[in-house]
Order: sequence, then structure tokens, then C-alpha cells
Amino acid sequence: MKQELYHIGTSGYGLQILCENIFYKDDVLFLLVSVKNSSAVSYELATPRFAVESAKRTKRGLQYEKEVFPRASYGLGAVAPDSVGKLVFTF
Repeated sequence: MKQELYHIGTSGYGLQILCENIFYKDDVLFLLVSVKNSSAVSYELATPRFAVESAKRTKRGLQYEKEVFPRASYGLGAVAPDSVGKLVFTF
């Protein structure tokens, strides 16, 4: 699938995690994530945690965060060195 979202991701320690697409079908929210491992160590994703944060950020105001856990995940959780893994999470 062609990447449709840009600027949603992070990189560090030889890993690059990108959100490629978010779509909704039949009352299920799908989140397509790709993990690029350019390090010499194999990584495995285990029980990811997603958070919904407050849009308002003030210096003195309260910031709240609500944890959201995926209902199911599809794809390989392990990413070998110099490879790319794709994961799909459903909410």
C-alpha cells in the first residue's frame, strides 16, 4: 500500500517507525505502521500502547493522556536487521 500519511513517525537508535495509513471500515479503525530496522540488532514489538493526548497544551494547565490498547494486531512483530516490517492494528 502506498504511504498516504507523512510527518507521523519517529526515528532513533537505528529504528524508524512510520504511520503509513489510518482508515475506517465496518466500525473498525485500522492503523498501518511500518518499522524499518537499520541497526545490527533484531527488535520485537510487544504490546504497544497508544495514547490520546489533550490538544490544548498550556504552561499551567493540566495535561491528560488516555491509554488505548489495540483490539488485534496483524503482521510480524519481529523486525530483523536491515529489513522493514509492516504491522496493522485494529481498534
